[in-house]
Amino acid sequence: MLPNEKTQAEIKAEEELRKAKEKLQNAKNVGNKKRRKEQDRFKYMLGGIVVKWFPEVYDYSEREMNRIISGAFKNPGVKTLIQTVVSERPKDEADTNGVKSQNANPGSIKSVTEQ
Repeated sequence: MLPNEKTQAEIKAEEELRKAKEKLQNAKNVGNKKRRKEQDRFKYMLGGIVVKWFPEVYDYSEREMNRIISGAFKNPGVKTLIQTVVSERPKDEADTNGVKSQNANPGSIKSVTEQ
């Protein structure tokens, strides 16, 4: 046998390695797909709320909306309202996606322009 030739065991091991890598990538893809689906559902829900309560939203550019939202979250009245709503939330409550709130601490709210 020549030094560069692979044995049957090496060939079989490489094939198993390739299949394992493929299986790992498929598992990652399933996880990513699930995460994107949850994020998209949240985005659609949030967009629906914005349009419902602020129908003029389409009259503003993205830059203008960033300034409006940033200003709203800096307003002490809005911060107090957010704290009140969060404090009234049951401890084990999850949103409609079954995902816990990512920003449970209202004091940590950053303006859109700071993110």
